[in-house]
Amino acid sequence: MQPVSEQPRSQIGKRQQNKSRVRERIVDAAIELHCSVGPARTTVSDIARRAGVQRLTVYRYFPDELSLLGACSGTYRMRNPPPDIEAWMEIADPVERLEAALPELLRYYRRTAPMLSRALRDLSVAPLLREIAGPRLQWAARVHQLLEAGWNVRGKRRRLLRAAIALATDFHAWESLAANDLDDLDIAAVLTGMVIAMAGSKSYKLAKTGRKFHL
Repeated sequence: MQPVSEQPRSQIGKRQQNKSRVRERIVDAAIELHCSVGPARTTVSDIARRAGVQRLTVYRYFPDELSLLGACSGTYRMRNPPPDIEAWMEIADPVERLEAALPELLRYYRRTAPMLSRALRDLSVAPLLREIAGPRLQWAARVHQLLEAGWNVRGKRRRLLRAAIALATDFHAWESLAANDLDDLDIAAVLTGMVIAMAGSKSYKLAKTGRKFHL
């Protein structure tokens, strides 16, 4: 047999492609299971069976749970990118910024609901998930920071506003309202109205829909 260094490049390239395909199948299988049963209930045996490989093959590519979770999280995020939240700061008025941001955020929640609902559920029982969730928690904190900027409120009103923004941007708030057959624009209207009320405003008009609300 020829040494690896002397083998035709086409053979080496083919092996690398095969390895990449096997790795991708494993990651895809894990993501599908995370979306259906959740990360905490996904086993290596389940992943191997769905990917059409042996358990040892899974371990060959991902020697521990953390490496597999990291690969799944990175791949899923690449395929389902969150909104470009920094672009929101180009909107100076905080009400207009909220009106623009919430529909974007809620559409993202709807698109990723199967994964988010199960991953968030499993955070309390799967410690490794909390490590993987670090970037997402930082992202959520930045969302709050961006949407809290520019409101001219102080004291208790400020605390109420911050609480309202935290609730308005929470996945579970969207999930609860979506369960009542509301579309994302209606959910955004409900949540925006709550935030505006906590800021002390009496009325506002949603720029994108033209609907006016008195609070």
